[in-house]
Amino acid sequence: PATVRNALVGSATPNKVINAGAGSPNLLLYTLGGGTPPPPGCGIMASGTSLPTGGSVTSCDGRFTFVIQGDGNLVLYQAGVGALWANHVYGSGHTLHMQGDGNLVVYNNIGQARWHTVTYGNPGAFLAVQNDGNVVVYSAAGRPLWASNTCCR
Repeated sequence: PATVRNALVGSATPNKVINAGAGSPNLLLYTLGGGTPPPPGCGIMASGTSLPTGGSVTSCDGRFTFVIQGDGNLVLYQAGVGALWANHVYGSGHTLHMQGDGNLVVYNNIGQARWHTVTYGNPGAFLAVQNDGNVVVYSAAGRPLWASNTCCR
């Protein structure tokens, strides 16, 4: 429950509900499949996008940065603290891909997969670097598929 609450609050878009209507205040709309990932913006790596060596995604509050380093290591940093998580894969020229099939993959400079989240089979999945310090791959419908488990900082 706390994790769900933090995920909802951390990725909420303020001032977008015009009229909630009458009824229970505890209803949550959930769509099965066919959902659309959020538009690219702070904290999001959309389906079908990639990051070159040195590229990064930063949380909306600016405290957390997920970077594919020049040494090939994929690392989550917290500002003023240091590294919170790393995949410990090294080599030059690595790139990070949020593939259209839902798998987050690090490729080396000759196109070989060096690390992945094993989240394929989820078209439209996207990566979120959240304000709580967790990095999550979500399905297009918003279901968590993989996480760095660095939440709540």
